[in-house]
Amino acid sequence: MRITQRALTASSITGINNNLSALTKYQNQLSTGKVLTKPSDSPTDTNKSMQTRSGLAALAQQARNITDATARLDQADSALETMQELVQRVQVLTTKGLNTGSNDATSSAAIATELSALRESMLGIANTTVASTGQPLFGGVVAGTVAYDASGAYVGSDGYPVTRRIGASESIQVDVTGTQAFGTTDTTAGTKDLFALVQGIAAKLNTSPVDVAGLSADLASLSDAQDRLSAAQSLIGARAARVDDASSLNTDRNLTLTAQLGSLENVDIPRATLELSAQQVGYQAALSVASKVLQPTLMDFLN
Repeated sequence: MRITQRALTASSITGINNNLSALTKYQNQLSTGKVLTKPSDSPTDTNKSMQTRSGLAALAQQARNITDATARLDQADSALETMQELVQRVQVLTTKGLNTGSNDATSSAAIATELSALRESMLGIANTTVASTGQPLFGGVVAGTVAYDASGAYVGSDGYPVTRRIGASESIQVDVTGTQAFGTTDTTAGTKDLFALVQGIAAKLNTSPVDVAGLSADLASLSDAQDRLSAAQSLIGARAARVDDASSLNTDRNLTLTAQLGSLENVDIPRATLELSAQQVGYQAALSVASKVLQPTLMDFLN
């Protein structure tokens, strides 16, 4: 088979272009630091890269949820701890009010006044709002900004807990409702929430004579209220521990996926540098050979 000058020229140019394409490829990799700059570089690795990035995006959202959950749980724990201290003070004052032998009407009224002030402080804590949203911390999923109104009635929601997804298949409740932490008032069942209980104690101390039997019963109810607060704190603590575990897992998973993404996309600089050097030598050699071989004459064009 006869090889014409045109065929030889076309073959040489194709080879030179292939060398130039490879040279450009490694130049781009070193300049961008990435192996994958477009899907055609490696469809398989591009697909893996997209899946890995999707996983990282999910982990980023879960990390934000974990941060929010931690803030809510810490805020709830702090509020409940403060409420415990106030209840302890109410217990001290109630016990003092029971000592009718040393208290006159004026002393009992002063105790009642302090109890009323403590009740207002308690309501303020119960209406603590989440800093990031302005929603009531103990109100559940509710449109308003308070869990308890001015009269002390619960206006929050019990049916819709506040949850956060902290893992691929794990969600956790990050709130405690007011009824869970502070009890409920039910005239039929004869139960009172913490605020109604303190209000009743103050009212008994303002009567003459002081209702000793009623105060004794209220003192026992205060112990029950404190147990309820402790149970709510324990629940918050257990959830906080789960969130901490999820945070550690999220960090580990993020590091793993980031490393996987780097192995797929990031260029191996030493290897790419050697390849670039080799391609440069090959390209220069191809140009040199072509310049010597491709020396057409007038007879070549006449062919």
